Amino acid sequence: MKKSLKLRRILSFLLAITILLSTGSFAFAHDRKFEWKAYVFQRIFSKEHFYPGTIMPKNILNDTLVGKYIKYTTFVPLNVKEATITKAETRAWNIMEDRFSNPPLGELVPDGKKHNYELPVKHLYKFTYDNDTREDFMPAWFMENYDRSQRVDPKEVDDLKDDFIKALNRLQGLADAIENQGVPKKAGDYHPTLRAYALNAIREWKQMLLDNWRLPESGFDIYLSRAKIEASIPLLYDIVDYVESHRINEAEILDFRIGEYAGIIDRENSLVNIYIPKDMELDESQIKIATPDWVVARHKSGNLKTDGEAIYSVKPIDAIHEKYLDYYGIKDYSHLEREWIVKILPEEPDPLVNSLIYTSKYGERIYGKINGDTIDLEIPFEVDLKNLSLDLFHTGTSAYYIDEKGSQIPITVDQTINAEEIKKIKVVNKELEKIYNLNISFRKSSHNEIIYFSIGDYVADIDHEKGKILIEVPYGSDISALRPYIKVDYRAKIIPDSGEEQDLTKPVTYKVISESGATKEYEVAVIIGEASSENEILSFRVGTIEGKIEGNDIVVEVPSSIDLKKVKPFIEVSPNAKVEPASFEEVDFSKGPVDYTVTAENGDQKTYKVYVRYSDKAKVGPSEEYMNMLKKLRDNIYAKYKKEATSEDWEWMNIGFYEGKNNGFPDGIRKTYEDLPERFDMYKEIGELSSSKITDFARFAMTLTALGIDASNLEPFKINDKPFRTDLNRPFGKEVNNIMEMLYNENLGGINGAAFSLIALDMGNYSIPADSVLKREDYIEFLLDHEYGSDRFGIDMVAMLMQALYPYQNHPIYGERVMEKLEEGVELFTGSKSAKGVEPLSDDFLGISWGDANSESTSQVIIALCSMGIDPFSDYRFSRGPEDNMIVNWIKKFVTPAIDGFGHTNNTYNFMATYQGMYALQWYINFVENGGKPYSLYYDGVPFDFSKEFSKDTEIIRFELLGKNGIIDHELGIITVELPGEISDEELKNIIPIIEIPRGATISPSAEEKQDFSKDVEYVVTAEDGITTKKYWVKIERKEGVKSGKKDILAGKVIGFSDAKVYIDNQKGIVNIELPIDTDEYELKNLIVSFNHQGVSISPDETEPQDFTKGAVIYTVTAEDGTQREYRVMVIIKQEASYRFTKFVLRGVEGHIDVRKQSIDFKFPFGTYLEEVFINEAEFEPKDSTTSISPGLKEPADFSQRKKVQIIPYPLPPDGPIEYDLNIEYVSPAGNSRIEKFSVAGVEADIIGNTIKLTLPKGLDKFDVEDLVPDIEWTGKTIDPEPNKESNSLKDYYKDYILTDDDGNVNLYTVKIISSGQEEPKNEDDSNKDGKDEMKIESFKIKGIEGEIDDNNGRIYIELPYELDLRNVSPIIETSKGSNVYPSSGQVLDLRYDNKFILSDGKKTKVYTLIIRVLEPKPATKLWRYLEEFIETEDYQVVY
Repeated sequence: MKKSLKLRRILSFLLAITILLSTGSFAFAHDRKFEWKAYVFQRIFSKEHFYPGTIMPKNILNDTLVGKYIKYTTFVPLNVKEATITKAETRAWNIMEDRFSNPPLGELVPDGKKHNYELPVKHLYKFTYDNDTREDFMPAWFMENYDRSQRVDPKEVDDLKDDFIKALNRLQGLADAIENQGVPKKAGDYHPTLRAYALNAIREWKQMLLDNWRLPESGFDIYLSRAKIEASIPLLYDIVDYVESHRINEAEILDFRIGEYAGIIDRENSLVNIYIPKDMELDESQIKIATPDWVVARHKSGNLKTDGEAIYSVKPIDAIHEKYLDYYGIKDYSHLEREWIVKILPEEPDPLVNSLIYTSKYGERIYGKINGDTIDLEIPFEVDLKNLSLDLFHTGTSAYYIDEKGSQIPITVDQTINAEEIKKIKVVNKELEKIYNLNISFRKSSHNEIIYFSIGDYVADIDHEKGKILIEVPYGSDISALRPYIKVDYRAKIIPDSGEEQDLTKPVTYKVISESGATKEYEVAVIIGEASSENEILSFRVGTIEGKIEGNDIVVEVPSSIDLKKVKPFIEVSPNAKVEPASFEEVDFSKGPVDYTVTAENGDQKTYKVYVRYSDKAKVGPSEEYMNMLKKLRDNIYAKYKKEATSEDWEWMNIGFYEGKNNGFPDGIRKTYEDLPERFDMYKEIGELSSSKITDFARFAMTLTALGIDASNLEPFKINDKPFRTDLNRPFGKEVNNIMEMLYNENLGGINGAAFSLIALDMGNYSIPADSVLKREDYIEFLLDHEYGSDRFGIDMVAMLMQALYPYQNHPIYGERVMEKLEEGVELFTGSKSAKGVEPLSDDFLGISWGDANSESTSQVIIALCSMGIDPFSDYRFSRGPEDNMIVNWIKKFVTPAIDGFGHTNNTYNFMATYQGMYALQWYINFVENGGKPYSLYYDGVPFDFSKEFSKDTEIIRFELLGKNGIIDHELGIITVELPGEISDEELKNIIPIIEIPRGATISPSAEEKQDFSKDVEYVVTAEDGITTKKYWVKIERKEGVKSGKKDILAGKVIGFSDAKVYIDNQKGIVNIELPIDTDEYELKNLIVSFNHQGVSISPDETEPQDFTKGAVIYTVTAEDGTQREYRVMVIIKQEASYRFTKFVLRGVEGHIDVRKQSIDFKFPFGTYLEEVFINEAEFEPKDSTTSISPGLKEPADFSQRKKVQIIPYPLPPDGPIEYDLNIEYVSPAGNSRIEKFSVAGVEADIIGNTIKLTLPKGLDKFDVEDLVPDIEWTGKTIDPEPNKESNSLKDYYKDYILTDDDGNVNLYTVKIISSGQEEPKNEDDSNKDGKDEMKIESFKIKGIEGEIDDNNGRIYIELPYELDLRNVSPIIETSKGSNVYPSSGQVLDLRYDNKFILSDGKKTKVYTLIIRVLEPKPATKLWRYLEEFIETEDYQVVY
């Protein structure tokens, strides 16, 4: 039964009363549906902020406040405090699809200034109208609302509540007035769409300022300062001003011109008379028409040249939505349209003034009265005559103001004048002119009437003559504390003010004081209606089954599946009546009828006897024909997915569900990368996963499982052993071989992550090892403890949680709790229970989220119901019969006309609605074919079981050290490795062994870690089951007569290719060689590869060319003891990268970029600080906003260690990021750059050579000056860091300074800070006056070459010959007494990587960094390099 209008108004009023009675709270009515359609901000970019690790501008809009579906138009939260906004992306609301899309209204106008957004900053949003010939602006305020570091005591801002309530009430009242106005009828009325603008502002201010805008009683956001709140509240009145000033204007022509000729305007008769010469060529481009703002003129009929007149249609418009009326579904103002006639005059008239207009800030237009030669402009309210802006329209070619001194002032647009001094206006047309006497005056407004008075939806009757205001409210309304909305002339004052709380149980007097001081009083009286005597049951139903009401008896016939002991009927009674037992209260009807008593508002009672009994009618499910239609829809979507490119994991998942075991592979199991579906790129899919999002891994695991892929073992799907890495292969990405491990060995990941993870685990029946971080029980407990609605995901998450718990309905421990949780979900669907943020199903059984019925929410509910064995087609709670139920209504509303997909809120194809609809469709079809029993497509529909018995095997299979296989005694847990007697301890101290362990087992320490085998080393193997462990001790026995088993390849080179890159993995027996970009592929057929190895021989012969065009060539290294190791040697030609660096600046020094070698070379002075610095500048081509670099411009990195930088395109190419080698050569400071002056406030500064000495005053330490910016005078090209420059590489002003000059030389100045009273050590004796030895490295030598030691900065500088092999070097190190160094003196090191030396005395440590400068090669070396590169002779001798 439909409610009457009166009933709806009563209910609406009662709601308003409830809201308005919330004294001291912020509860205000708001529309659930997002009505504001013109534009919202989606992304905002600035000059300063970039995503970490990228050069992509960061979106500084803070979309974390209330969820991704909430958008901002007028009060926009930012996640930064300072920024120079450069661009904003906005979107409009698509009525056809109920989603945000183009076209947006206009664009933000950046002012180019850097602003502090800790308080609101106003910006302008520009839009155009009238065929883009005119523009207007809307205000938008931006404010930081992201910082959660400081909490504010709510008591400190409690006094601001009333101000906020008052401001919100003012705007809410204006919105109500616009709604009550209805369709505009005349000029001066409101634009109806601005109601949505006002309501949207209310929502945005509440979102910005309240702790929880949906729970207003929560108060102000505890992280907002008082200053933020105080600055934000008054801005609501600016929204009021905008709406008031943009009212509907008169449909009039203010000026009409054809070329240099202007028309005479007759406003009363809507007529324009204009002279144009007979011989004038006339075209439309010459016609210029001026109208009021938001009014347009269009030619309708007639031809001025041939007919002598034309008709123009002039009408007001909603300029915000004018371009897209149909798009937005908004009606235009055709009923306010006026026709204007334009006529041709036979002769040219004298120049004259058409109109002189003053426009107030609220859009009131005051016209001057023109009588002959006089213009009288009397403004009926107070204005500042000394600062007056007027609009003058005339027929001349120019016009002038004439002041009292006779001076002529040309009249221009947007001009401000002192009207007290202006006496005349002159209009000039060629030789003709006309002068008007001008009289401008004002009188204060005497308007003192109440224009509008309302409480909620109820508008009062106002008797101005008697000063009486009467308003009637329903019986039972509490009127002791109401906040009426009252409107008076904006220049007048009203006491008490609008929005102030009033006790209306007795008459209240309001006094209106006009601008002129005239007063008028109104007495407000509220009449409370009589109590209703109605006490009827209007409707009684169980689910959708309506009871038959005959007199005082009600009979409801229900299906036999209902438990009569637990019936929860829905009851609708007369307005304001009450019923006992209450609606939705559980009642036992198994013993017979139950009495229901209805009590009217006035206390009258009526009793009904209700019978609920079983019906003999059979439940009707979907027909065979209907099921065939559903299957056709399912098949069409599948065909569409197979035909078109598939990019979503859910789409792949649907393909997997559809195919099951029938995917062309035995038992449906895919076992290698060759089995993967076409277009399914495993590297790309994993690369796009975020290592920080558990949900990403869970969803991908579900996808793999549905496709018949064991997500716990991705090893077989690798191509050439290339690892799978997440996060677009960025440095912080993870290498992944077992997706499931990423679930149970991480955190729960919130409700989404927990639900998806449990589904993924159960979908393939995956096993969880005993030592995992999480067990299935953890997921189940978490989901059972989760409060529906607390996640803000609404009905969708209720259904998702139910789906995840499906397998546990009959669990011996959790079954009862699971069923309770599932039943609670069903009650939320039907509305018999409620939860915060969860909307029940619509009347036609469709799922609702964020105010809209949509296919996705409905799909989730269908799935949840099927999981419980509830048929959404026929169940009494979700069906009124075969033509009106959840399934039928879902299909009718959302399925596309082509029957190949689903729409979001209608039947326009939407990819997300389609993939969710597809698995709901498959789920329901399978549910029906399964006999209607509880069914899960995830659990029952996936035929793959990837469970496994975890191995308990802990035995090490092989252990090799220095080429010798260890003798493994599994019983004793001892591995004995016999080595030649001449092997020294130093050789054993830094070795990586080769260890083979059972699949799935782990070993600690890792097999890839270097160990000191000069003493026994312990390894612990943990079996795959996570429980079983075994210890092994590795013991070395050195024996005379034992031959060497060494067979590692140490280095390699390709004859004729000095710049070939050789990558060696001795652990796996793999050598990969990369030749330069421009290499001819033909050269791979006869390639000579030479190796430096530890064995006695290698085959094939290194001097013989090999053909590498057919793939890998196997080389075998034979050790002295006769053992062998095979190496797969692959040679590839490096492909020219699609992206290339064009500029790279670090520490102010621009690197030399070699695109061919993909390298960047730098020269820095010895001692340059590079440990934690930023890239100054980086450019690459092609320029692409989605491509990033690593490390990013705003990401600090240790460039003393970093050997590579990356360009990371998106999407990521198959070969991953483009890598450039970073080569740093250390040189002596040189050049003409100098620091000539260095000063810091309050600090004594001296420049001594290349050292800047800062002596701190007493009481200060270095931490007191680190935030001070020094004043520097310098010469040269660049300096880093440069004071106050944002792109500095080094952010610390007190470490060192790098300068460059125009010749490319680099210079270094080091900063030394000395505390007051501290003396600089003059020599070693002075520095140790306390008698204690300083811990330090005293000597560092390589091959007799002495290094230079900088103890203060912990650095060792050494120059080494080019010919020295840095991969096999044993430094000799002497340290101070009582200290040890690691790596130790004499230990064999690879100095390409091992350049940190740690000094320790057992209590403290000190780290030294080794910095090597490689000298120029000797002439002989250069000769050999030349021969290798240019001589093609194949049989010359190769010397290592």
